[in-house]
Amino acid sequence: MKFLVDRNLGKLARWLRALGVDAVLDRGDIGRALLDRGYREGRAVLTKRKDMALRNYRGRLHVVGPDDLPGQLREVLGAFGLEPDRSHFFTRCLLCNEVLRYLAPEKAAPFVPPYVLQTQDTFRQCPACGRIYWAGTHRDHILKDAGRILEPPGETENA
Repeated sequence: MKFLVDRNLGKLARWLRALGVDAVLDRGDIGRALLDRGYREGRAVLTKRKDMALRNYRGRLHVVGPDDLPGQLREVLGAFGLEPDRSHFFTRCLLCNEVLRYLAPEKAAPFVPPYVLQTQDTFRQCPACGRIYWAGTHRDHILKDAGRILEPPGETENA
């Protein structure tokens, strides 16, 4: 599933990318151009604008209801029948949405802190923006947050 996300849902787009979902953020005006782009690129359009549902649109459109990120993420995953697959987590650039490529440690060396080079052996790089990723503590925090977000409301770890 590929998404085109309106500018009001930037955090949602970033989280979808962290889960490995193809989610392009459109920073332009929310209107006909957004819908045209979604249709042209074969993407489902995600928006907060309720009036967009009243427009004649040939593609798939979903008006996101919740204002909170956990609610938004749960709603979109449920509406499109998406089951997050851990093997796809962190496979896309959080900024560009491009699929990350493996980067040999020796090629990452000039661009990462020495401690990271000593403690990590797997690096990935965005082919578009050049950003380098590795499995650091930030990744652990995101996984922990994802677990909480993806857990159905009302359930706890101790239940």
